[in-house]
Amino acid sequence: MGASRKFRNLAANPQVAFVVDDLASVQPWRVRCVEIRGHAEALRDQPSAPGMSGEIIRVYPDRVISFGLGPA
Repeated sequence: MGASRKFRNLAANPQVAFVVDDLASVQPWRVRCVEIRGHAEALRDQPSAPGMSGEIIRVYPDRVISFGLGPA
């Protein structure tokens, strides 16, 4: 992961956005979404499970938006 484009982009600009969206149902139409915006840092040599890389990206959220996550 340390050589990935995500790590290189983060070195140039620490501002990040992460979005997860889903179509809960089509009848009726229900969309759900979580958006996280903030800044991040690339961390190397972190403790990890066997066989996994010790490199992670830690996100510090400044703003979190969500909708469609509650009961229908």
